[in-house]
Amino acid sequence: MTGVMPLAEPLPVDRRGEVDTAVLVIGTGFGGAVAAARLAEFWGTRVLVVERGREILPGQFPETLGEVAAELRGPAHPLGLFDVRPGRDLHIVDANGLGGGSLLYAGVTLPPDDAAFTPRDPATGRRFWPERVHGEALRDRYARVRSMLEVEAWLDESDVARSGPATPPDLLTGSPVAADIVDPGASRGRDAHGRTARDRPQLTRSEPVRRLAERLGVPYYRTPLAINLTHTGDGQPNAHGVTRRLCTQDGGCVTGCNVGAKNTLTTNYLPYARTRGARICVGVEVVRLRPGKRRRWMVDAVHRSLVRGRPRARRVRLHADLVVVAAGAAGSTELMLRSRGRALPLSAALGTRISGNGDAMVLSFDGERELATAPSAPGPAPGPTITLTVDIVTADGRSLIQDGGFPPAVLPELGRTLAMVFGRWRTALVPGQATAALNRSQVWLAMGTDSAAGRASLDRGGRLRIRWPGANTDPAQRQREAWLAELARLQGAEPLLVSQDRRSAAARAPITVHLLGGCPMADDPDFGVVDAAGRVYDPRGGVHSGLFIMDGSVCPTSLGVNPSLAIAAVAENAVALAGTEVQP
Repeated sequence: MTGVMPLAEPLPVDRRGEVDTAVLVIGTGFGGAVAAARLAEFWGTRVLVVERGREILPGQFPETLGEVAAELRGPAHPLGLFDVRPGRDLHIVDANGLGGGSLLYAGVTLPPDDAAFTPRDPATGRRFWPERVHGEALRDRYARVRSMLEVEAWLDESDVARSGPATPPDLLTGSPVAADIVDPGASRGRDAHGRTARDRPQLTRSEPVRRLAERLGVPYYRTPLAINLTHTGDGQPNAHGVTRRLCTQDGGCVTGCNVGAKNTLTTNYLPYARTRGARICVGVEVVRLRPGKRRRWMVDAVHRSLVRGRPRARRVRLHADLVVVAAGAAGSTELMLRSRGRALPLSAALGTRISGNGDAMVLSFDGERELATAPSAPGPAPGPTITLTVDIVTADGRSLIQDGGFPPAVLPELGRTLAMVFGRWRTALVPGQATAALNRSQVWLAMGTDSAAGRASLDRGGRLRIRWPGANTDPAQRQREAWLAELARLQGAEPLLVSQDRRSAAARAPITVHLLGGCPMADDPDFGVVDAAGRVYDPRGGVHSGLFIMDGSVCPTSLGVNPSLAIAAVAENAVALAGTEVQP
């Protein structure tokens, strides 16, 4: 444990299972946390924030593969951390817990380029995004989010030797350590081992990524990260009063940071909301919403808690005048599909514009060079999960290629498993050989533009179902996968493309950890579910007063980058555009 204080409190439910509040925020990811913080500035204690998952503090995240498996969310474990949704055309991996996707993301905070907001529908010529949502309008919002998340970047001796900015300055506006990243040689920030950038050894695992960028003649740079690498002293409070630890560089970001160094939303936006009076409650799964009588909106939910050490599930009903739906692209789309009906008519665009953000991943095994991807003592630490980004723009759109680290929780079993997958039986069976091979292995990551042509509906059980025939045949996706395979070969290793098992359509389906769309923004209800302020359209005319959606579901196109910064900035923008409609 790291001394971090819990944020969650008991749900203020009465004996009849009723909860009354002026403002209700559903979800605590990058949209919900922003909404909670900004609405708490206006409403204070009259804001109630509910999260489907549970609160998980540093030190409580899984540390072995068995513990990871035990955290899979399902009917028997609805509070599990990993929400994995297999599908015929698209597989979705998401987080379930207070802080939403920030619990499992790698901390990457990159803005989309301005072109991400300009695509038009080829059939109508209509711009997908609303006119008031564009790169210039979001510039200040990005800076505000970076400041809240206290964005840094990995620096080492190689960045000092090259001189010049390690990251383009316009990607750092708002960062408290932007000056260090722009001039690594003058950096004085010290890491958990007391080293400045000049003293920090080069990460060999990022070298193949550099080599690919140089071969393609495209830019590469240090990835902006919401991780406490040097900024807040070890054991010291950040600007929001949350005790922070310095990153130990073990690569465990994507199974949950047990050190307490990743700047998840539970260390910034959510404590900001709580200090302004917002109540935060966990284990509350919203299943339906509709117009109410006691207040403007009535919300049906299941509240899961422990009573005398035993799990308990109870149906509750929440009443609010202002509701912000921010349950993530999958959760919000599923909720709105369940809620649509005569009492709550919604746009025909609901369930459209689903995107996997062009996600792709390749594994390479037992290459020619030591990459230090598996942490060991003694030995070099692998660093944060992602440290370097290659930025490629072609006629098909933008693509990012990033280095990746293996989370420590999977290491003991991963080496043997990969050896067997690649037919290296001796490596798998001889003690120590699998671990040695794993240190010459790597995971390579990519994302970029896609057609956002997926469509969502509900199955007979009321669960989200994605249909997207041809999702795995997009030419831009094939090119990203080819670049990833080339990275493996640059390392002298054979690539294993995760989504290229040809045994069945489902086995070939892409895997996304960045689902977008389903409740797309647009300037009219014929093409969108919400407007630029997140207000939910009433297809009969106008909007549903007091009902908003603010999360990744409102993105009508892929973003071409890790989407957390953009989702938060679009939510910041939506609250600002809503103006007096979200104020008392």
